[in-house]
Amino acid sequence: MNTFRIALANIRFPATPEESVSSAEQAIARASLEGAGIVCFPECFVPGYRARGKEIPLPDPAFLERAWSVIAAAAAKVAVGFLSGQAPKGETTLFNTPSQLFKPAVITAKNLKAEVVDKGFASAKDLCTDRYADGCKKLGITN
Repeated sequence: MNTFRIALANIRFPATPEESVSSAEQAIARASLEGAGIVCFPECFVPGYRARGKEIPLPDPAFLERAWSVIAAAAAKVAVGFLSGQAPKGETTLFNTPSQLFKPAVITAKNLKAEVVDKGFASAKDLCTDRYADGCKKLGITN
């Protein structure tokens, strides 16, 4: 039986429409390294969510065409890899199927910087907003 992985992109709110495209490209590349054949993004991730307190420009048809082309090219690159035989490796077996199980990390005050900031899941700037600035300072997390 073949293994097929689906990744759910849990990435931060993009600051700009351009950042939404680059974040999507990076998420596709990272998911493919983990062996995902499909990456699911939140609805409206490109060009950006409409949310209270977030200023997102109105959709621009020319931007959207470019964005879709860039993201499609990133997905095509991964698809070519799969078709060329670059299959994900199963580290264990689950119900007689090669599998790669999610390995969670417990986040504590002691390892927050190492697990979240240093590994690129979020930047210090994103974490250390006004409300959390004092806590970040105590943990040695600075912008």
